[in-house]
Amino acid sequence: MNFKFKICLLLISTLAVGCARDSGLEPTIDSLSSQIAEVEPRAEFTISRQQAIESYRSLVDITKNGLGTGDEIRRLADLELEASLDSRFDDDSTNQQQGEQESLDAIRGYEKYLKLYPKRKDNDYILYQLSRAYAIDAKPDKSLGALNRLVFEYPESRFIDEVQFRRGEYLFVLREYEEAEKAYGVIVKNYPDSIYYEKALYKYGWSQFKQNNYIHAIDNYIAVLDLNAQTDKIQAISLNSNLGRAEHELLDDVVRVASLAFSYEAGNMSLADYFNKKGHRQFEPLIYLSLGELYQSKQRVTDSAEIYLAFGQQYPYSKYAPYFHEKAIYSYQKAGFASLLLQEKITFINRYDVSTEYWKKQSQETQQTLQPTLTRHLNDLATHFHALARKSKKATDYKIAANWYRHY
Repeated sequence: MNFKFKICLLLISTLAVGCARDSGLEPTIDSLSSQIAEVEPRAEFTISRQQAIESYRSLVDITKNGLGTGDEIRRLADLELEASLDSRFDDDSTNQQQGEQESLDAIRGYEKYLKLYPKRKDNDYILYQLSRAYAIDAKPDKSLGALNRLVFEYPESRFIDEVQFRRGEYLFVLREYEEAEKAYGVIVKNYPDSIYYEKALYKYGWSQFKQNNYIHAIDNYIAVLDLNAQTDKIQAISLNSNLGRAEHELLDDVVRVASLAFSYEAGNMSLADYFNKKGHRQFEPLIYLSLGELYQSKQRVTDSAEIYLAFGQQYPYSKYAPYFHEKAIYSYQKAGFASLLLQEKITFINRYDVSTEYWKKQSQETQQTLQPTLTRHLNDLATHFHALARKSKKATDYKIAANWYRHY
C-alpha cells in the first residue's frame, strides 16, 4: 500500500471519529455490549531496511513544509548511513556505488536537521553521525570539523571519549601532534573507565614522543604496561604467549617505542635511574632486553652489552642476571671483541659459580639452568689458557691453565 495513501487513510479515520462525535452518533458502552466483535488474527510481516528507507523518504517529503518533528529526517539519515556501511564493503561494484550515494544522502539529511533544528540538545548525536558519514565518504577534514564542533558545543556529551579519541587520530595523521596530545589527554585524565582509555594512553605517549618529549612519553608507555601487567598479559621478560594478535602487536610496539625513547634519553637517564625514581616493575627485564636488542640492531655492540651488564649490576641476585650477562658475552663474541669476551667470561664464573653467594641464593631450578653455561665457560677458559701456556712454555701459564681445569 502506498505510504502517502496510508497517511490519508489515517487522517480520514480521525476525521470520521470527529464527525461521529459532532453528530451525536458516538457509540456508548451500553450500545456496544450487545454487539459481537469479530477479531481477525494479526498478520505477521517484516520490513526490509530499504523499505524503511523508502517509507521515511516519503514521510520526509510529506512533512517538508515544517509539519514533521525532525525525527523522520534523523531516522532516515541513520538508515542511509547504516545501508552505506554495508553497501561499500560489498563485492558488487553496483552496490558499492549505491553505498556512495547513500552516504551522501545521509550527510544531506544530518546537515538539513542541524539547519532546521540548530539548538536541540541532542545535536551532539547528529554531529557524531555526521562525522561518521563524512569519514565513510572519505572527507576527513569535514569529519574532523564535525567532531570539533561537537567538542566545542557539547563538552559533556556522552560520546566525548570516543569523539576525542577520533579527533586525536585525525590530528595525529595530520602531524598536529600537540593538538593530538590534547585530545588524547582528555581521555587519559578524565575517562579512566572508557574503552578507549588504553589506546588513548598509548597514542598520548606517541604524541609526546613525536614532540621529542621522551620522559613523559616513557611515563605513559610504562602506564600502558602497568595496566596489562595487572592481568598477566606481560611477564617479566616476555609478553604472554596467549595474547591475541592485536594485543600482542600493540604491547610489542609499546615496549619497542619505550626502548627507543630510553635510547634518546641515554645521556641524561639510565634505566636504573628511571626505575629507581619512578618505582620498580616486575617487567623491567623486558625493557632491558628490548633496549639491548635495539642497540644490537644498530650495531652498537658496546652499548648493547653495557645495557645487559647493567641489569646484573642493578639486580645482582636476579635469576635473570646470568641470562643478561650471557647476552653481553655473545655480543662481544659476535663482534670479535676477544679481550672483552675473555674478561666477561672470567667475570661470569667469579660472579655465578657454585661457590658464590649468588649460587646459594638461587632455587634448584635456576641452578640447573645455570650449570651448563658455567661448564661451557670453564671449559673455554681452561682451553684458552692451556693454548697460551703451550705457546709461551712458561710454568706460570701452565699453572693458570691447570687451575681452570681443576675448577672445571
